[in-house]
Amino acid sequence: MMRLRYEKHRRSYTVLATTFVMDELLSQRLCRYFHYVPHTMYGTVENGVFNHWLAETDYRGYALGWLKNHSLNDLNKLIQARESERTSFQNFVRGRHGNTIAALKKSEEYIRKFTDIIFVAAYVPRLREQCSTALLQILMQTRRKYELVHKIGISHHATLLARFEKERGLGKDTLRYLTDAEYYRHLATGTLPTNIQKRQKKLCVTYGRNMRTVLTGSTAERKIRALYQEIKRTLDVNIISGQCAFGGKASGHARIILHPRDLRSIKNGEILISPMTDPRYLGAIKKSAAIVTDEGGITCHAAIVSRELRVPCVIGTKVATQVLQNGDRIKVDANRGIITKV
Repeated sequence: MMRLRYEKHRRSYTVLATTFVMDELLSQRLCRYFHYVPHTMYGTVENGVFNHWLAETDYRGYALGWLKNHSLNDLNKLIQARESERTSFQNFVRGRHGNTIAALKKSEEYIRKFTDIIFVAAYVPRLREQCSTALLQILMQTRRKYELVHKIGISHHATLLARFEKERGLGKDTLRYLTDAEYYRHLATGTLPTNIQKRQKKLCVTYGRNMRTVLTGSTAERKIRALYQEIKRTLDVNIISGQCAFGGKASGHARIILHPRDLRSIKNGEILISPMTDPRYLGAIKKSAAIVTDEGGITCHAAIVSRELRVPCVIGTKVATQVLQNGDRIKVDANRGIITKV
């Protein structure tokens, strides 16, 4: 059997909202739409830090499945279908919600509904050599728009969830570590899993077709360790490779930014190393000699901003934040998508 290597993506998501997305990816609707069934997926929590894990082959699988069975015209039809819903979503987010449970349900519906267009825009460009120029341009525009919708939707759901916890007299962040089935069981019976207090420290949720497991404590730790072992072979290297988002060369000290709260630490001329970027990173990018990210394609925030600011940028390295440390002297050759420790 082929060994799968997983990509780890750090997010400020709740387990509950992530479960909605994973369920959609495993649903008949999206498996038929993409003509692809993903491998087992994972959501993990370590001391409050959430990561989701997808097999590397799944990204290519989604992109190939879509490209073989859909066209630019199909993408335009999908965009047209989602645009009216996006307007409705924006009004929902700006509105006041008297019934928190009803608002949470509506929020869940939007998160699920936009999963198709978000994954098309995020993963099809990974096979840019198989995309026409017109298709790539529309995918880039769509990603910028719906990536923001996704982030706002996840954040808004978390805000509603926190309000609901207060209404029910629950401790802060009690509900964010539930799966959807556990959440709806709580609504019906008022009960919570007995291990809920352990989940912030160590949690591993497995998502597969017709299968869901929730591990905590030492069993979760063992599974998380095994997932790290799957990518360990790529970590002990002096040369890191990725995709050129904007060409150029730069040398400097690495500055690892794992969370926006650390952005103030970057100094002029340092090289920004991050899982990904978003609009909050703009000030740090302007100080940076170059940008290197674990994630992203040509339509991601780092790629777009690097082209606008003409900052050398390498995206999609998968392991830069794990291989490099603050202060490492590195050279970035964005023309070739190569980062070298000096």
